[in-house]
Amino acid sequence: MSIVDDFARAFNRQDVGQLVACFTEGASYRDNFFGEHRGHAGLRAMFERMFREGRDYHWVMDTWSRRRAGRPPSGRSATS
Repeated sequence: MSIVDDFARAFNRQDVGQLVACFTEGASYRDNFFGEHRGHAGLRAMFERMFREGRDYHWVMDTWSRRRAGRPPSGRSATS
């Protein structure tokens, strides 16, 4: 399993301890709603708040692929 899979599983179980374990102590995480948080204590506080205040969060990871320079993942021009 990958760290991405570990993160998704922990997030979907709302397992804050396992979520924080996916990060190094010096890591930061930026969320569009909750802002940027740094370090294990900051990340723990953010995820706890997220699960306390939020509803119906669920992470799904798709297959990643390398995109061609200047083009979206579809390979088509953004103007077509």
